Amino acid sequence: MKSAVKNNLIILLALLLGACGGYLSAEKTHWPINTEERHSWYPPDESALSARRAKQLQLDALTEEISILFVNHATFSNRELALFESTNQINPQISEMNSKFGQRIELEQEWRMRMQKDLEISKVGFMNAETRFKN
Repeated sequence: MKSAVKNNLIILLALLLGACGGYLSAEKTHWPINTEERHSWYPPDESALSARRAKQLQLDALTEEISILFVNHATFSNRELALFESTNQINPQISEMNSKFGQRIELEQEWRMRMQKDLEISKVGFMNAETRFKN
């Protein structure tokens, strides 16, 4: 039993190494370049250089615009954080004002109810006085 497992392991290992060996790249001996031109370089002509300069100016302008956008984004992020902090400070003040004015409104409504009752009592008293005066 042990020898069967050992044999299977050896066969599996051999297959694995054989499969991976086929994918190794072969050494290139023939390159499709001209050996005389291998170490030579010819600078670009004036029209190619002017086209490169124009393209570089466009890329520089684009880079400047992107950097401005990043700076603006950073300042907006700072402003947004400051706004959130200020709203966190304002919310308790608003809640305090809400409860304060709510209490004032309740007091005014109680005062109104008392004034209405006093007015009704005064009207009844005035009517009683008027009827006694007529009699």
